[in-house]
Amino acid sequence: MERESYAELESYNEDYERERFRRTDATERVGRATRDMFLAWFPAVPRRFGVQAIYALMDDRLLDAFGFPRPPRALRAAVESALRARARVVASLPARRRPRLRTRRSTRTYGREWQLEALGPELEAPDRSA
Repeated sequence: MERESYAELESYNEDYERERFRRTDATERVGRATRDMFLAWFPAVPRRFGVQAIYALMDDRLLDAFGFPRPPRALRAAVESALRARARVVASLPARRRPRLRTRRSTRTYGREWQLEALGPELEAPDRSA
């Protein structure tokens, strides 16, 4: 089996996004739901700041597909610098004595009263007029 290089994978990914990422009602709903779910993980962060920070982490194609505004370059640079600073701090900490397993954490993703049918975008009915 031939292994593809990272450059080939990246090229495939970019071509796929260019051809298929489109702004639709469904992608806007998915974008808002994903953004709001992520914000719920950090309830202490003011929503206005959190929303802008999330937008700063997304690339332009994703922002356009979700119908989100493009953040200023200065904000993108500030968010990236903050994440790099956090990485340096975390790297300087002593190694954990016990692992923090994600499987042992409680999930705050959907809340307590979610229903499977309500998750994700609504499906459009197929056009049967043809």
